[in-house]
Amino acid sequence: MTRAPADANRSHSLCFFVGTLVLAGALAPLDISASAPTSFRPAVTYSTGGLDTVFPNTGGPVWVLAADVNGDSQLDLLVANWCGRVTACTSSTVGVLINNGQGTFRPVVTYETGGVHALSVAVADMNGDGIPDLIVANGCGDSGLQPGGVCSDGSAGLLLGNGDGTFRKARVFPSGGSMSALVVADLNHDGHPDVVVSNCAPNGQFCPTGNGNVGVLLGNGDGSLQPVTLYDSGGLAAVFVAVLDVNGDHAPDILVSNQRTCDNCRGTLGVLLARGDGTFQAVHTYDTGLFAPALIATADLNGDQQADVVLTQNTGGGGELAVLLNRGDGTFQAAAVYETGGLYATPLVVVDANRDGKPDLVVSHSQFCTGRSPGLSCIGVLLGNGDGSFQPAATYESGGTGAWSLTAADFNGDGNVDIAVAHQCRPSTCQGATAIVGILDGNGDGSFQSPLIYNTAAPSVLAVAADVNGDGKPDLLIGSAPPVPTGTISVLLNDSTPDDTVPPIITVAPTPKLLWPPNGAMVPVTISGSITDAESGVDAHSLTFSVRDEYGEFQPAGAITLGADGTFSFVVSLRAARQGSDRDGRRYTVVVRARDNAGNQGSSSAVVTVPHDRRD
Repeated sequence: MTRAPADANRSHSLCFFVGTLVLAGALAPLDISASAPTSFRPAVTYSTGGLDTVFPNTGGPVWVLAADVNGDSQLDLLVANWCGRVTACTSSTVGVLINNGQGTFRPVVTYETGGVHALSVAVADMNGDGIPDLIVANGCGDSGLQPGGVCSDGSAGLLLGNGDGTFRKARVFPSGGSMSALVVADLNHDGHPDVVVSNCAPNGQFCPTGNGNVGVLLGNGDGSLQPVTLYDSGGLAAVFVAVLDVNGDHAPDILVSNQRTCDNCRGTLGVLLARGDGTFQAVHTYDTGLFAPALIATADLNGDQQADVVLTQNTGGGGELAVLLNRGDGTFQAAAVYETGGLYATPLVVVDANRDGKPDLVVSHSQFCTGRSPGLSCIGVLLGNGDGSFQPAATYESGGTGAWSLTAADFNGDGNVDIAVAHQCRPSTCQGATAIVGILDGNGDGSFQSPLIYNTAAPSVLAVAADVNGDGKPDLLIGSAPPVPTGTISVLLNDSTPDDTVPPIITVAPTPKLLWPPNGAMVPVTISGSITDAESGVDAHSLTFSVRDEYGEFQPAGAITLGADGTFSFVVSLRAARQGSDRDGRRYTVVVRARDNAGNQGSSSAVVTVPHDRRD
């Protein structure tokens, strides 16, 4: 249910966030009881080579990234370390852990980022040599914190790759303020990656009260960036930035979240429409209905092919989120605010939790979940109605306390979205050196099972899903931030065995089956049939057809749309002609292929014939 924004007298602290988007297509119902539970091997822990690799008391941006940086088709691990040394936080590093090929990793190698308070890392080819490079967001510049605790100008640290998993010394490009988020995108369609940042305050100002801005650093294509161009963000303390086309002109626009416009005022969404040449119009702002909005997540929430916006509050805030629907012309409708079912509900994923083809919202709550023990964490699930509105939140305990991050994937291969939640503490205590990750298997109807608990090496503050051993199953990367001696990543390899090993059942029937007379005319042939899967359901995005013409002249192919009842029908045009010497006639073979949500591939075929004579 929507509700009015919270009390304006509440106070909030600045923090930084990232979200995950996992949208599934419309899927057929399945037998929930047939799903095997998710299973992971015990965690293997690796040093990140740095200290406090997360913002204190926040969910933090994605400071752990899985990407192949040495060209061996294995996902390596990249870590933005907030502090590079235990003794003093005067510089930051990026840690690189090269994959050995089976989901194990070499010891971390660290590289200076050229600044302080590294908060995220991105991968892109910045100089056009086909080799991955690293772009690190440094919250503060190379001079660190100035007297009085004021952060110097932030910077983008650019480390060019050598192609073997090693990197050159960082080149530093000032961001125009104290950086809070960084995105890489091609803004001016020149084929060179550009950098967009949000700065929570200009250089020399404190973040919580400073005027926010957006910085644009255009890429030169040679591994360098042009000097930053700054734009007003439309509020104070700009903390998150996203880049996407919101008005349909094929030019990437910029979205930025501002935590407030004045003391004890609600925050805003700033929209900067692109001119198409890498420059932007003045910001237009929208009231979010939230105090201290942070994360920006985007998805088509109402089926109109436009990117809509969801914002959540910072971790120090309450349990609300805001939905702003896109009108398609670069403007947005007024925000609708929803309760999320608990407090401290910043992490967010957009998924199809009940397999109806409509986006749903899932958040994790640190504490105070509706109808549950106040000290325990939970997830809140808001099922989408398909028109951009959402049902009241349902909560499910996530297995620990101090939930800090979540990620979504189909961990057990049953076609349903599952959720993994990283917790700082066990349910009973926050004392000790270990914590837990809770896995909630999805039932496919929008509900979730009781959590499966796995130990991690230290208080867990980040969860990332990635297939690091190449077996086709999502594994878990859990980032932890112990005080000393170093940050860690716990790698949990997926050991789940899907119950479903049977491919979809496909029927194919052409009408007509015979093309007569052989006068060379193009004849429309209707191909109809059904595709069903009683276990994990049909992957609606995998349906294709192809036609094999034994003469090699007419071989159409394309995608198939499956109806809600599991049937399909489409038309192909085939030539009614054959060679006079072809005694058995010309044969067109129509093949329909589909996968189920467990990855099993199925196919079926039917033949359309141009006979030699009418008696065939």
